[in-house]
Amino acid sequence: MHNFIKGVGRLKVLIIGASGFLGENLSYILKKKHVVYGTYFNNLTFNLDTMYQLDACKLGNTKRILEEIKPEIVVWSIMTRSTETKIMEIALSEVLDYTRTSNSRVIYISTDLFKGEGSYYKEDYEAKYFDYKNPYAQYFNGKVLGEQMVLEDKKNTVVRIGMIYGLDYFNNYDKRINHMREQINSNEKIELSKNVYKTYTNIRLLVEIIKELIEIDYKGVLHVVNTRRLSIYDFYKEQLENIGIKTDLLTATFVDESEAHENDLCLDTSMSFGKLLMLIESGQICTSYNTLFTNSPQK
Repeated sequence: MHNFIKGVGRLKVLIIGASGFLGENLSYILKKKHVVYGTYFNNLTFNLDTMYQLDACKLGNTKRILEEIKPEIVVWSIMTRSTETKIMEIALSEVLDYTRTSNSRVIYISTDLFKGEGSYYKEDYEAKYFDYKNPYAQYFNGKVLGEQMVLEDKKNTVVRIGMIYGLDYFNNYDKRINHMREQINSNEKIELSKNVYKTYTNIRLLVEIIKELIEIDYKGVLHVVNTRRLSIYDFYKEQLENIGIKTDLLTATFVDESEAHENDLCLDTSMSFGKLLMLIESGQICTSYNTLFTNSPQK
């Protein structure tokens, strides 16, 4: 069971990774109600009242910020890819040391870390480490470690998301769509996988759900996706057509299944959003983006 604590007052929220696509948008919405602090590494692209430069690979840096702010909620929205495991071992460890001994908790943003032959994976899936033959293993294994660390404390939340897409609160599209538009304008061909299947996460929906999770006592894992299972090719073809971009330059490619298996690559990482729908339909979570959900057997 997840207890209602709706109607909470102003909270101190620290967003680790506030200068990224999600972090910027989350900061923009949360600061309307809460006291929001953020961290950045190099790109200070969005200015909160208080932003801290953070090298998450250096021991003690995160701890100093936590001790100064004393946040009640820490949103982990940082992504480094090449040093993902290192920042878990250093920065996330310091976050969890702080939250364990204070009246505070972590909302950890994860990804579709699935291995197997299934689809529409549910929240009870336990993330497993990837073989280093997988070209994304360094990043994925850091995320797996992070999930395990965060879930050791039962009061914390792990939010698994798919590829983020959509128009944000600043009227900017996600980087993938912007890059594809540039390629098409330059008359470049774009190859996208036709047999790699995912579910996807709208940026505004994600921000609204995280805002709600800050105000309810939700514990454990929650999948925040809102689309039917689509191949990468079909999804981005649809997205580009929706904004009036011609898709003649898109080319469907196919990943060899035996090669994928050999390299520990999963061709279907689609997630169930049944639990999220239940929270919305029961009134525990409110969102204006119900219409983003499409009919799907995953319910």
